[in-house]
Amino acid sequence: MRSQRVTNEEVRAAIRSQGISQMSEIEAVILETDGSLSILRATKQPVTTALDDVNNYPSPSG
Repeated sequence: MRSQRVTNEEVRAAIRSQGISQMSEIEAVILETDGSLSILRATKQPVTTALDDVNNYPSPSG
């Protein structure tokens, strides 16, 4: 995120704007091509279809 000049404060603000107060509720924060941040909540089911094209995100198969 540093190379994209996104601060920790901006990430935390995006998380709060989604009504999330615990970091443990977060699966991923994605910097979209338009500069917005997408927040994905942690689930018991793997969220693979939405994350297939995200760089450096581990696939469920390892």
